Amino acid sequence: MLCDDEIGDNIIGVLFAAQDTTATVMTWVVKYLHNEPKLLECVKAEQKAIHKENDGKLQLSWNQTRNMPITNKVVLESMRMASIISFPFREAVADVEYK
Repeated sequence: MLCDDEIGDNIIGVLFAAQDTTATVMTWVVKYLHNEPKLLECVKAEQKAIHKENDGKLQLSWNQTRNMPITNKVVLESMRMASIISFPFREAVADVEYK
């Protein structure tokens, strides 16, 4: 269990580091898509379909941003695979035995 000071330090760290988190996630997304060309083609097809549906307008509606299942999964998997926070160090406070 974290003490109040540790919780506060983590919150401040995330708030001040937040300007870099989007750039970091995008960097990992680009790297992973580069390594998976078939997945990249799926994301491109999804985005082209949304662009066409939107009559070529760049501004998206909230519903359109919620209706990007492939893109959303790529972003979530990128965040799972590569932590965007540089200090998620955890230490066990007690030994646990599992059956």
